[in-house]
Amino acid sequence: MCGRTADAGAPEVDRAHAGGPLEKVWLVVGWPAGDPAPYRYYLVHFHRPLTKARCLKLSRSRWHIEQYLQRSKVDLGLDHFAGRSWRGFHHHLVLSALAYLFILTVYLRRKKNFWCHVGTDSPPDRALAGEIERALSRMRNEIQAYL
Repeated sequence: MCGRTADAGAPEVDRAHAGGPLEKVWLVVGWPAGDPAPYRYYLVHFHRPLTKARCLKLSRSRWHIEQYLQRSKVDLGLDHFAGRSWRGFHHHLVLSALAYLFILTVYLRRKKNFWCHVGTDSPPDRALAGEIERALSRMRNEIQAYL
């Protein structure tokens, strides 16, 4: 993979977002050597620093996103939403993403060298854990009602 890389400073942002400062983002520019002008610009957020080569590789990998969208539409009914509210659409989107995550986890656990690394970059959030437990309990009750 070839491309131009450069280190450049970015201006700090003083605006507040949800009661705190905005997180840093990086500007990744797709500008292959030999081309007269850049062809893509990306604003990205990384939890941990990446190498320039890895950053370029991730910015050019569309296959995983396209596969997720296709499987979500075909297998999980992402495109079946017929509501009118943003809240309803958001609810449908979250449930479709959770279903995809469940299917992907089941698939990956069957692989020989599966290892799930959650990471250690953020402390556990008790409110989020409680909300996940509540949602899983509700889904379990809904499934048992159909059995």
